[in-house]
Amino acid sequence: MQDQEKLDHQLADEQLNNPSHSGRQLYYSKIATVEEGMILQFADGSIQACNASAERILGIPSEQMQAWTFLDSSWQVINEDGSPLNTNTHPAMVAWNTGKPCLNFVMGLCKPKGDLIWLLMNSQPLFVAHETAPYAVVSTFSEITQGKLLDDTDKLIQMAAIDGDIAEYKWAQIEREKMLVRSQQYASQLHGLTEAALKINSTLSIEEVIRLITEQARAIIGAHQSVTSTTIENSWAKSISSISLSDKYAAWRDYSEKADGSGIYACVCQMNRPMRMTQAELELHPKWLGFGKEAEKHPPMRGWLAAPLIGRNGHNIGLIQLSDKYEGEFTEEDEAIIVQLAQMASIAIENTRLYAAEQQARTQAEEANGIKDEFLAVLSHELRSPLNPILGWSKLLQTRKFDATKTAAALATIERNAKLQAQLIEDLLDVSRILQGKLTLNVGQVNLVSTVSAALETVSLAAEAKYIEMKLSLVCENDQIHPTFLVMGDPNRLQQVLWNLLSNAVKFTPPGGRVEVRLEYVDSCAQIQVIDTGKGINPNFLPYVFEYFRQADSATTRKFGGLGLGLAIVQQIVELHGGTVLAASSGEGQGAIFTVNLPLWHANATSTTGYAYAKESQQEEVHSNRGNLQGFKILVVDDDTDSRDFISFVLSEEGADVIAVSSAMKALQALAESKPDVLLSDIGMPDMDGYMLIRQVRTWLPEQGGQIPAIALTAYAGEYNQQQALSAGFQMHVTKPAEPSELVTAVVRLADKKING
Repeated sequence: MQDQEKLDHQLADEQLNNPSHSGRQLYYSKIATVEEGMILQFADGSIQACNASAERILGIPSEQMQAWTFLDSSWQVINEDGSPLNTNTHPAMVAWNTGKPCLNFVMGLCKPKGDLIWLLMNSQPLFVAHETAPYAVVSTFSEITQGKLLDDTDKLIQMAAIDGDIAEYKWAQIEREKMLVRSQQYASQLHGLTEAALKINSTLSIEEVIRLITEQARAIIGAHQSVTSTTIENSWAKSISSISLSDKYAAWRDYSEKADGSGIYACVCQMNRPMRMTQAELELHPKWLGFGKEAEKHPPMRGWLAAPLIGRNGHNIGLIQLSDKYEGEFTEEDEAIIVQLAQMASIAIENTRLYAAEQQARTQAEEANGIKDEFLAVLSHELRSPLNPILGWSKLLQTRKFDATKTAAALATIERNAKLQAQLIEDLLDVSRILQGKLTLNVGQVNLVSTVSAALETVSLAAEAKYIEMKLSLVCENDQIHPTFLVMGDPNRLQQVLWNLLSNAVKFTPPGGRVEVRLEYVDSCAQIQVIDTGKGINPNFLPYVFEYFRQADSATTRKFGGLGLGLAIVQQIVELHGGTVLAASSGEGQGAIFTVNLPLWHANATSTTGYAYAKESQQEEVHSNRGNLQGFKILVVDDDTDSRDFISFVLSEEGADVIAVSSAMKALQALAESKPDVLLSDIGMPDMDGYMLIRQVRTWLPEQGGQIPAIALTAYAGEYNQQQALSAGFQMHVTKPAEPSELVTAVVRLADKKING
């Protein structure tokens, strides 16, 4: 005890010698776990702080104590002889007045319920360096009621023996034996608390912790019933409960507690205060009435003792409750013990949760790292694979002579693999846009029949190569001859959804298989189902089929390729349209069904031309652009020689007069000298990039070329890059690699705008 007091006082001196906010906060956090009661008092008599043990021993909440001073008459304190305690002899006042510790002072205190307890108190003055008067006093105390009563009883026995009062002597002997029994019981309970602490802190399973708490509570207090309930994520809907019953309630072994934090439980959980009642008090309590009406649904009650479980943040996380004590009613000592057990249990429960959260975070991090490593390996493989035929055939075409058929096949192979690489990069960019919330939709009225038909046409060659039967089934209302299945959406993005689903279906369906697209009305939605007879999906992988970078296994990766992005992109695009997408499969080798539901278009919705018409008009525009650049002067700026030569060739073939330069500085000179009609510039260039170039051009007067139509042609393909290019002063943003037709169309549009204003 003395060593603990020295440590407490040394700690107080160290932390409060400079009474700063941070010092006080650190001190308060450390005294919170001390077993003895501690109260910190300042010079004006105000009680600055107390620990949980002080609240428990005195039976007074900290808020109430802090509303008093230690000289307040609300403190009903007495000397050992029963006389009122004089203010000047209070140990805290003695420490103030003398500047010296007042140790081992015994005093009695009446608790709010009228119980008299005895305290052994020590008060220590605290000083600021070089000051002679204390600025604070810290008082520590422990309850010695049992020992004091035993001492008083011993004195009565001695006096009765001296006076020869046999009746008084026997009564005193009986009282002494009772007190000894209570002291032994209390000591046994304290020992039980120690054992309970060791047990509940030896496991990291929350279910096991709850079970141990429940069993230890019943064993320590000596009761036939014990229940512990704790919330999960601050919700009683997902609470965990454990029940411990003695053989007396063997018929209730299968009973399960369904605590919900309401009724009588709310008195404990909402106020975070213990409750102790006899059966009569319990049945009269208004909060018990609703629960008591369902008495036949739970074991019979006989008295009730409950203590709250409180998290580190002060919020309630459950409660421990007991009923039907072996002997007599629940006592104040029982309440004090169960409160201490609840405090230890709360810490143990939160520790298990922290451990579980840490383990989950570790597992997720390991999985994420594994997925990342696997993805990088797959990405490297997928980007390198198309390079092999591209570089191989390019070298052969340069060094050997082939007939026209072989040359055409070689060029087709190069084009196909280059497009594959471009698609991989576009998928990565789509994922980046989705993760940043920057995937935008150009919404209009879309004819799904046309969209599905176009997607089927796109994959038809791949399907024919594997002899896969492709089928489109339209389930129409009222025998429509030409159903349209109109929805509101981005035609290009919906085309991407259908292309991804159909490409996967063809990829994973073996030769001779079948792929069906089924389009029908379901409630207020248009439903598209892509059904294949392919390799199917393992049930264990099905929940993860729409996650980024996830593929069924490495064997699939090696056999079928891809980055595992397509379905993740599909899900995001569909959800952006207000729809849903689901995957179903009976297992490996059983095929798969992907179901997309999209809200139908309504007449009051804003409509624009659908995808099929947009695509058709775009194709017409491309074909009509042949020779339409005749007489136009185009300035091409790109530091990459191959790219510059390619662009110049494409535009020259369409009749344009092309001026090609390798830097922004040369472009400024060419603009001033040649007065071109359209500027086509790369962005990433040394010394002066494309953004700097266009900003400088836009400072020129119109007659100097400051309003020249300009296109940014760049490998920077993100949404942010597009916005940055437009903000800098470009009218259009075209992403590399660009199809020749796309490039020509963009230039024609700007050239026409210049002519037509």
